[in-house]
Amino acid sequence: MKIISFLFVMILSFVKVSALVPQISGQNLGYKLIYAVEVLDDRILIAGYQKDTTGHFNHGIVKILQNDELYQLPDSIERNGKNEPIKINSESKIKIDSGGNIWLSGDVVYTFRNNKWYEIDFDDKYKEFRRYKQMAVDNYDNVWVTSEYFVSKSEHKSEIFRITDDKIELVYQNDFSDGLGTIGISNNLIANSDGTVSVFEAVVVNEKNITDTLRNQLLTISQDKTFERIPIYHENTTYKYFTLKNSGFLRETKDKIWFFNQMKNLPGMDLKACCGGLTLLENNEWKIFKEKDGLGKTIFNDSHFPVNSLIQLPDNKYFITGFGFYEMGEDMILIKLDINKVFDNSLFIPVNQNYNKETLGDGFRGFYDTVYLNQLRLPINIVKIDSENNIIIAFQFGILKIPVDILSTVDAVESVINLKLFPNPVNEIITLDFTNGFNNFTIYDLLGNSVLTGEIKSGKIDVSSLIRGFYSIRLYSYGTGSFQHIQFIKE
Repeated sequence: MKIISFLFVMILSFVKVSALVPQISGQNLGYKLIYAVEVLDDRILIAGYQKDTTGHFNHGIVKILQNDELYQLPDSIERNGKNEPIKINSESKIKIDSGGNIWLSGDVVYTFRNNKWYEIDFDDKYKEFRRYKQMAVDNYDNVWVTSEYFVSKSEHKSEIFRITDDKIELVYQNDFSDGLGTIGISNNLIANSDGTVSVFEAVVVNEKNITDTLRNQLLTISQDKTFERIPIYHENTTYKYFTLKNSGFLRETKDKIWFFNQMKNLPGMDLKACCGGLTLLENNEWKIFKEKDGLGKTIFNDSHFPVNSLIQLPDNKYFITGFGFYEMGEDMILIKLDINKVFDNSLFIPVNQNYNKETLGDGFRGFYDTVYLNQLRLPINIVKIDSENNIIIAFQFGILKIPVDILSTVDAVESVINLKLFPNPVNEIITLDFTNGFNNFTIYDLLGNSVLTGEIKSGKIDVSSLIRGFYSIRLYSYGTGSFQHIQFIKE
């Protein structure tokens, strides 16, 4: 509680928001877009921008949401006797250290203390070109931040800095000017519980020149600035490849790392290592989540639905966001939740008055379609739990607060569909009483092995090739990601 009082002494002005109710309403956060969010106890720190009369579309505005009240911090910094706007970018992040100091990445690294903003910048010939992006605060209150600058094709680099007692040092630098493509530091920087920090170092290549020499790795940096690298790649019999968009990762322990991705497979790619929509590296063994694990396929290049984030819940469970919301238990099976019911029991706070129930559609379904199908405003990479046991999901156009307790009351997508098959037992042809949009199937034996897959045609499935025994058939839809399990006996 000491940090809370310290913060609120600092705040110069605030805008009070009336009591929020668990539905979309006229109340909003007063932004054009949100770029970064951090959760600490019952506070949500928000960094976004507003369109103003000066034309600064990247004019950063920082607000704190606490107890249904919204407080705005000063939106300018003093330079050479003049007040200039805080400048941020779409990859900016906001953090808070143990002393209550707020940190914000942008054109420089900003820190808010003693009622005003200060700036920290690495002083070299590239400082005017540099943009600071990902950020993390480690166990020792060091601030780590990634950056990138582009001057020309031969002067294009990504970097990692560490700030200790307001002194900034370059820890790692990486050259973008590889002949076959570019190498950069991707959209995640995490402070680990052991005092290290990790970043996913992604490779962007010319797809016509794919070779085994391209680097793609998880980079972990210790306090003594030593490095540990874990190679990350997609592999088939002819080449290694990388994920086109890594959404992030969670280093649960040193030997248990989750990767979640939005990816596009190349035709014919057989994933043997990282990364599908969701992948787990545990004790040097890869597990790629597929249909049998509850992660459906898209209609594009045989790829699986994207996963944006994953967070640990009590009772050894996980909450996962992607093409919908999922819950996963110790059996490692993703159960897709009814999105409308989640949304109806949650609180959504939009960025401005343009996002309301009418513009977003009927419940979360319209909201969800707007986000993922039109790619209007993709989620920013944060899912955390606050001190009131709410899951906080930050989107560029709003914040969703989901009470953890409601998840146990929300039906899975599977449970709202009542499908039957006949005859059962069956000898040759299974007939479904109705398909309800399901267009593909996978059949598993008692050991969980996939023994038959294919498309559902006219509500019939030929199982004549199977040997006698007990089986489970999983029906799923490319369009919605919904699924259904039914058991049957093959004579």
